[in-house]
Amino acid sequence: MTQFIHGHEVQSADDRLIHRDSRITSSHYVHRSMTDVFGGLVTRVVYMASFVVTVLLSLRFLLSIVGANPANIIANFIYNASSALVTPFVGLFNYQPHYGISRFDFESLIALVAYGIIAWIVIALINTGTEDVTD
Repeated sequence: MTQFIHGHEVQSADDRLIHRDSRITSSHYVHRSMTDVFGGLVTRVVYMASFVVTVLLSLRFLLSIVGANPANIIANFIYNASSALVTPFVGLFNYQPHYGISRFDFESLIALVAYGIIAWIVIALINTGTEDVTD
C-alpha cells in the first residue's frame, strides 16, 4: 500500500514504513547494510593480504631465477619473509633449495597459485548472500 506523507511516497512493508529516498528504513535493510559494510571491509583486508603474499612470492621467484646472492640484505629479506609461505610446498618436487644459484623455483609458483585460489574462495564465501539493495 502506497501512501504520501508530507509529500513523500511511503510504502508499507511488514508493518514498517519504508521511505523511498531511504531516510526511513526497516531494521532489515539497516542490518543488511551493516553486514555489507563489514563484509566489504573483510574483503578489502583479504585482497590486501593476497596482494602482499603475491608480491613476496613473485619477488622470491624472480630472485631465484636470476640467482640472487642471499647475503644481500634485500634478497635475504625476501627469502626470509617468504620462507614461511613456501615451506608447505618445499619437498614437493624432491629438490633442496640452494640460494645464490639460478634455478626455476617451482615451490614459489605452486604457492602463488595455491594462495591465489584460497584468497578467491575466501572472498567468494564472504560475498555469498550479499547483494546490492539500492534502487
